[in-house]
Amino acid sequence: MVKLADALDSKSSGCLHPCGFDSHLRHQGEFREFREFREFREFREFREFREFREFRELGELGKIDMAKIERFEDILSWQKARELVSAIYKTSNNGFFAKDFGLREQIRRAAVSIMLNIAEGFARKSNREFSRFLVISHGSVAEVQSALYVAYDQKYINLEQFEELYKMAEETSKTIMGFSNYLKKLESS
Repeated sequence: MVKLADALDSKSSGCLHPCGFDSHLRHQGEFREFREFREFREFREFREFREFREFRELGELGKIDMAKIERFEDILSWQKARELVSAIYKTSNNGFFAKDFGLREQIRRAAVSIMLNIAEGFARKSNREFSRFLVISHGSVAEVQSALYVAYDQKYINLEQFEELYKMAEETSKTIMGFSNYLKKLESS
């Protein structure tokens, strides 16, 4: 009788796996890859579910009736983006931040882009187009968040300002993606 340790150490035809040791390693690799793929898919679905839940918790989903949204100003995501733009302008108008024209203008353009893309997407009068513009807005939120790191690293803003602005951006991001996912679900049903 061959011991398992001897079979694995020898890497020979004495392997207990019916396909042989090399084939066994290949199958293990494929299984590991499949397991990683499954974990990735589950993670993606979980992230989408979490965004949907956070969106619902923020209260917008329960209020959404696309027939009742007559103007882009009625959209919670746009309102949050507007608050973020206001805070970014106020913060970037002070101290050394105001003198760094490149960063100041970049973060302002990114913040304004959030609002503008939500408005433009709404004006397209199609859930698919609107959802696409919401995704673009979401990208602009990430740009603002990244620029906040630069401002913090350069000591243009303190930790408290960074955390406050980052949190505002995060809330805006969640409402945008929740709304986008909601529109995608409407489109597919």
